[in-house]
Amino acid sequence: MSKLVARIQKRIDTLVQEEQELTQELQQLKQREQEIIEQLLRKDGAVVEMRKLIEGAEK
Repeated sequence: MSKLVARIQKRIDTLVQEEQELTQELQQLKQREQEIIEQLLRKDGAVVEMRKLIEGAEK
C-alpha cells in the first residue's frame, strides 16, 4: 500500500511541477504578446505620421 501511495505522491509532485512550468511559460508568452502589440502600435503610429507628412507634402 505504501508503494502505491509513494507512486501517487510522486505523480502529484510531477504534475504540480509541470503546472508551475506551464504557468511560467504562459506568463512569458503573455509578456511577449504585449511586446508585439506595443511594436505593432508603434509601427501603426509611424504609418499614420508618414501619411500625414505625405498628405501635407502633396498640398
